[in-house]
Amino acid sequence: MSNLTMLRARQAIAKRARLENIQHNRHMIGQYDEIEMTERAALSAFRGGWATGQHWNHLAECRNVLMFGACHKIAVSAVKADHEAVREVTRIAMGALTAIRDREQKTGKFGANSGELNALHALVETSRDFWTRQPATLFSQCVAAVRKQVVQTIQQRGAA
Repeated sequence: MSNLTMLRARQAIAKRARLENIQHNRHMIGQYDEIEMTERAALSAFRGGWATGQHWNHLAECRNVLMFGACHKIAVSAVKADHEAVREVTRIAMGALTAIRDREQKTGKFGANSGELNALHALVETSRDFWTRQPATLFSQCVAAVRKQVVQTIQQRGAA
């Protein structure tokens, strides 16, 4: 092999490696906008008093995906304080979502009090802040894990 051929082969390998690295480390900035809009629309529906089960489901999935992401970062990070705070937001949001669901089962209507709205607002804001700093692959993996868990849970309940 000539030196020129070896140099071109090395350049091609380096270019492929750079592209793979960029793809692996691509952050959610700009990619999260559509997801954020639907989360904010669901929050607005609760604020406006016209929320449906679909809005509740979207915020519940937002909470679950964020919790999976935060727990993963707690497990692998050296600095855990920021991620612990994110997990605390998901815990508070779970309380609000549970209260909203319980009230809907009694009254037939979705609604939220001011404390629950504040918890949901914190959830949406924290989700945006967290995911725009994470690799897109982590977000995709967390969404897949949450949806897999939901399918397993629903199938288990349906079989009983």
